[in-house]
Amino acid sequence: MDKAAFRNKALGSLWGLVIGDALGAYLEFSDKNCHEILMEYKDGGPHNIRAGDWTDDTAMALAVCDSLRKGRVDLNDIMDNFTEWMNHGKYSSNGKCFDIGNATEEALSTYAATRRHSVINSQSKGNGSLMRLTPSVVYAYAHGKDFSVVEAISDLTHNNAYMHGCVQVMTGVMFSHFEGLKSTNTFAYKTRKACRPTGLAHQTLGCALWAFCNSRGFQEGLLKAVNLGGDSDTIGAVYGQIAGAWYGFDRIPPKWKTGLQCNDYLTAMFDSLVESCLQNGIICVD
Repeated sequence: MDKAAFRNKALGSLWGLVIGDALGAYLEFSDKNCHEILMEYKDGGPHNIRAGDWTDDTAMALAVCDSLRKGRVDLNDIMDNFTEWMNHGKYSSNGKCFDIGNATEEALSTYAATRRHSVINSQSKGNGSLMRLTPSVVYAYAHGKDFSVVEAISDLTHNNAYMHGCVQVMTGVMFSHFEGLKSTNTFAYKTRKACRPTGLAHQTLGCALWAFCNSRGFQEGLLKAVNLGGDSDTIGAVYGQIAGAWYGFDRIPPKWKTGLQCNDYLTAMFDSLVESCLQNGIICVD
């Protein structure tokens, strides 16, 4: 893989996460078949955000990105970044922490009290680590496809065997897409009717893969993903990561990028992570 190809795939997955999150935020908690068809970013929704604002999905991904772009994995540093987001709204597009998941809040509260970051939460099957996976996948791929990095960062808030399986499936799909091999993963739902757009990790991933496997471009699949409703911001974010890694940044419609809030901030953060990976990683590049 040459540097340009890696950069295009990595940036596609990073921007895809934010775009899917910001688009899907408007429809979060809506019924799959009882809402308007969403085509663009919109003001409002359950969190009353501006068009192009992102949610906790992107904020936590940015917190991971901000740490990994330093060229090393420091789990305490990532947890400190998460805590800054929870307590002070850092990494948010509107300066506020909102829609934080129960497992995440519990893990961060425990960390604040104990400074221990490896809390086992055997009860959580939520999608709270899938929504922010891309920065760790990009880093791991660049450093020899080291899956242990992805799992360790996921474990910070969602540490159990069920989540390990979901994270492994999604990481495998993205690694394949980085290498130009399109996923035919059977984890996907077969039809829209079968899709269950809940906050359970395997159902979120199944919905995102259904949208990817049944579309011919980033935009078509994204609209299918977020219009499932339910946990639409995270379904959009997971789709964006998977599809962005396949199509690449240059095949994402420019309007999705320019319509986001804090565009320059996102550009600087994502470019910094990718360049750090190219400089410090061990991927084979020409």
